[in-house]
Amino acid sequence: MKILEVGGCCAGVPARLADLLDTRHITFGPTGFAPAKQTVQFGEARRFEVLNRVQHLPEFLAVAEPYDVLHFHYRTYLPQFLDLPFWRLRGKRVWVSFHGSDIRGRALKAANPLLRLADRIFVSTPDLLDTLPDAEWLPNPVPALDPAPLPDNEIPVVVHCPSNPALKGTAVIEQAVAWLKQQEGREFVYRRVTGCSHEETLAAMRGADIVIDQALYPRLYCMVSIEAMALGRPVLAAVDRRTLARLPPDCPVVSCGTTQETIAAALAYLLDAPGRCDLLGHQGVQYVARVHSPDAVREVLLG
Repeated sequence: MKILEVGGCCAGVPARLADLLDTRHITFGPTGFAPAKQTVQFGEARRFEVLNRVQHLPEFLAVAEPYDVLHFHYRTYLPQFLDLPFWRLRGKRVWVSFHGSDIRGRALKAANPLLRLADRIFVSTPDLLDTLPDAEWLPNPVPALDPAPLPDNEIPVVVHCPSNPALKGTAVIEQAVAWLKQQEGREFVYRRVTGCSHEETLAAMRGADIVIDQALYPRLYCMVSIEAMALGRPVLAAVDRRTLARLPPDCPVVSCGTTQETIAAALAYLLDAPGRCDLLGHQGVQYVARVHSPDAVREVLLG
């Protein structure tokens, strides 16, 4: 079965899936993430993407012809899934993956009858099953990242790596940090890492004792959590009990909630126990290997 990965962004997931499947990846304009080994880019800009896709349809058809499955990310080729009947008529199987704001809370989009023509529907985080209850959870893949023991920092280092501070709860996280420092007199270094390359972000997490992911949505952990766990770092994220019940029982992400009080309490919980951080870091490496490794994700896709 030959699978073609189609779509950009989505934390670089389509390119990573293409690499683990040793297949091609099609994107429309630059994505801001590392390309796959076989990435083909149509167009030079992400503006007017629909027009870009229409203009490049003949080229896309030629590339797609030898593939059995078209795996679309974020959207199918045309808006509102209008192209799904076309692919079925051409004998293609269609998989559609959703990654967050593309479907979260969008009941009308999820109810579009054309979407039912897709052979498989995936979501990248379990909270999206609330919107698409018949979908499958396809964990985001993360390659091995050479985990290491926690750094020998004289003062604990807490790192927060928001791709978009407004969407990661950065403001309330930093309120909690300020409260712990000013009201409780706790001594630790806080670093916000944003606008950096992927390599720089990984280096910052390697130098951290604790990594804070997101504290805006109460039901998910993001790629930052997965990569931090793969590096052996304990992670805080706003994961509620409903989502924890859908995750493997050994998920070591520490739930921090979405308020200043709950974030401060969760951070203090880790700052007070370095040994706990060591244990969670070790558990995180094992969890990622079992749930988010390329082999584990390949098994979900092909198993």
